Formats: sequence, C-alpha cells, structure tokens
Amino acid sequence: MKEYREPRENYALFGGMALLYGVVFAFCLYRNIAGITFPIYVLATIFFAVLVLRHLATVMDEEGTGVISAKSIKLKKGTIPYFAGMMILGVGNACTTSEFFLFFNWVGIALLFVVAMVHQFYNDETWNFTAYFKRLVVLFFSSCAHLFSVISHGAGYVKDKENNKDKRLIYVGLGLAIAFGALCVIFPLLVSSDMIFHQVFGSMINHIDMVSILLMTGMVLAGTALSYAFLCGLCRRNLLNTKAGREYNANSIIGITFTAVIAVVYMFYSGIQIIYLFIGLENGLPDGVTYSQYAHSGFWQLLFVSIINFCMVLLCKNLFSESKILNVLLTVISLCTFVMIASAMYRMILYVQEYNLTFLRLLVLWFLFLLIFIMLGTVFSIYKKEFPLFRYSVAVVACFYIVFSLAKPDYQIARYNVAHDEVMTMQDLDYLIYQLSDDAAPIVAQIGDGAYVASQEAADELEWYFDRIEVKYQDAYFRKANLAKSQALNAAAKYK
Repeated sequence: MKEYREPRENYALFGGMALLYGVVFAFCLYRNIAGITFPIYVLATIFFAVLVLRHLATVMDEEGTGVISAKSIKLKKGTIPYFAGMMILGVGNACTTSEFFLFFNWVGIALLFVVAMVHQFYNDETWNFTAYFKRLVVLFFSSCAHLFSVISHGAGYVKDKENNKDKRLIYVGLGLAIAFGALCVIFPLLVSSDMIFHQVFGSMINHIDMVSILLMTGMVLAGTALSYAFLCGLCRRNLLNTKAGREYNANSIIGITFTAVIAVVYMFYSGIQIIYLFIGLENGLPDGVTYSQYAHSGFWQLLFVSIINFCMVLLCKNLFSESKILNVLLTVISLCTFVMIASAMYRMILYVQEYNLTFLRLLVLWFLFLLIFIMLGTVFSIYKKEFPLFRYSVAVVACFYIVFSLAKPDYQIARYNVAHDEVMTMQDLDYLIYQLSDDAAPIVAQIGDGAYVASQEAADELEWYFDRIEVKYQDAYFRKANLAKSQALNAAAKYK
C-alpha cells in the first residue's frame, strides 16, 4: 500500500499543531501528573486528534491516490467510547495520590487513544486477536521510525519554500532557538567567571530556574515529536499488509492430542478442588496439613495456570485447522479454568479474612474477576469466528480498570482493615501510613489511640504522618489541584 504523505505535504498545519500540542503537553504535565491540568491534557489530546482527522479529510484526494477517502476518516461512533474512557481516567488522576494509578491511568489513556485512532483509520471489525496485536506492534515501530520526522520534514519544508521573505523569517526563528539553547549553558558559566558581570546579571539569574526551563523545553520537544511521529505512523497505512483471520492451518490432530491429555488432567484437578476446597471434605488431606493451610496454599500457581490456559486456547484457535473435537476440548479446558479461577479466588478470600487486605491481594482479586469475563469471551469466540475478541477484551479491561481506579482502593483497604481489627498492631498501622497512598488519610484520621498496643508510639507516627501531608500538599492549588490531596489536608486538620 502506497504511503500517503499529508503530514509532510501540509507541514505548516500539522507541524504547527504538533508544536502547539507539545506546549499544552508541557504546561499540563510538567512535574504534575496528579493535578487538575491532567484531564485538560487528555481533553486537548482528543481535541487535537479530531482536528487532525478533519484536516486530513480536507486535504486528501479521493480519486486515484490510493489513500483513504474523506468519508472514511470522519469521527466514527465506535470511537466515542474510547474517548469517554480516556476522559474518565484523566479525571481519575486528579482524584488520587496513588502512584500506581497515576501511572497506569496514563498508560490506559495512551492505549485507548491508540486503539481509537486505529479504529478511525482502518476497518478493524474483521481483525482477530493476534492480528490486532501484530498490527499494534507494527504501528509502534512505524511511529518510532518517524520519531525525528518533525525535524526532517521541517527541513524539507524550509528548503521547498519559494518565498525568500518567509525563508528569512524561518531562519531567524531557527537562529533564535539555537541562541537560546546555547545561552542556557553559556550564561551561567559567564556569571560565575566574573564578579562584575555577576553583580550586574547575578540577581537576574537567581530568579530564573534554568533546570525548569530546560525540562519544560524538553517536554515541549518530546510532545511535539511524539505526536507528529504517531500521526506519520498512522498515515503510512501499512497495517493493511497483515492478513486478517486464521493465518496457520496446522493439522488439528496435533491440537486434539495434546489438549485431550491436558483436559483429562484438568478435569481430575477440578474434581479435587470441588470436593476438598469448595465442599470442605477434610478426609484424605495429607498428614499434618489442616484445611486452613490447604486453602491458603497454591494460589499463585493457579493464577499462572489460568493465564497459560487463556493463551493456550487463543493459540490453538489460530494455529490449528477447524475441528469440532478440538473446539469441545478447548471448551473443557476453559470450563476447568473457571474452576481454577474460583479456587484461587476462594483461597485469596480465606487469606484476606485471616491476614487483612493489602493492595496486592485486592489487585489479584480484581484480576481474577477480570479473567472470568475475558475467558467468557474466549469461550464464545471458539464457536463464533466473527466475535471481535480483541475489542471485547479492550472494552472489558477498560471498564474493569476504570471502576477499580475510581473506587480508590487504598481508601477501601484502610476502611476494611480498620473495621476488621479490634486491636490494631503497630505493624498494621505502619502498612496504612507507609505502604498505602494518601488516599487513605481520611480513614487513618479516624483511628483512635486506644486501638493500639503501643499507643504513644502510634500517636507519634500519626502526628508525623499528618505533618508530612500538610507540608507535602501545601502548594496543591492551580495546576496541582487534586481532590485526594484536598481530602488528605482536611483529614490532617481534623486529626489535629
């Protein structure tokens, strides 16, 4: 498929938009991914994407160019849910102090944006899971190949300019940019080299944060380069080279043989889970092993086996030729996987009841619920070839993650642990104030000294905890305004 070159041919527009996006990117996110400006950055990303799509549709020739038409690049209805999910996650960053969610909300926004733009540029309804994944990998490397295209295309744009006056203005701008970069290094050296020069200009440089200026400039350049590179990667249209549908047709007897053996083992294992774990029949347990010990063991192994089963079913559907027997065996493996997930979940619940909640334990329980729905879609895709498993998985993961993120898990963990601890030890308190984010501060503020073995030590740690919050969030306004920070400050004031 011929590469169409709208970003290069209309560089003044798309290069200018990339630069403006870079400025917004730096303003919103400079040392601040947890403030009110983060959802503004997400909204700006959506706005620029829609603007780029409209201008791409305007400049493209629909007749005989080998490129997509203006009609196919209009905003699709299926893209709107992706943008909505991005905005929800963006708002979520302004409502939490958890570094885990601050990072993965950003990752989720990026993934939703990429899938949304792929959906805009391509007819992805016929892509299966593996084909979709391969295309995303191709898009990633295509974008990386264009990482410096904003510079090379800009140089070509300057070279092709016929108007000498416009050329002179561009050259002057480039010269000023080079001078600014050089002075950022030279000027501090000159100030420190001469006392008189330092007296004249020293006070000026004291009011200028050179590190911040350099970092802000770097963020502007990074935002510009990344946005332009991604646009170039999309415009190459090289994702159509990957075939959709089944790519391999290995003899199904191979798949039937090894899945039959695994299915028999899984059925036997699932029967043991039902008899000994769910029903609770203790007769026949190994010597010296109590029912509680049996229930608490083996969780992580079951989790990994469940993930392996998902991958195995997915690969068998794409590697082997169609077979009803193979489909039945894959269904049996999937059903046994549900039993394993239920077993792992039950073991973790028993563990939580014994040792309280932690973020990792809650995250694992969330993942197991998610895996149930992913496996349901996988089973459905065994019998319905046209089922869009990848887009279904993206939708399920996005919905589950959004709910999990907005529920403020650290707050919920603190509330559960405080409610279920008649006597909280210093170890329990240390987990709340050192391991959880400051989302838990409103619950920590409700803790009374009488609940502790070492009440004075607990009081001292709580005093330090809320002193730290007051110092840490004293400048949480304007760009850094955040709901969770405000709630933590209110909790500190309430405690004191």
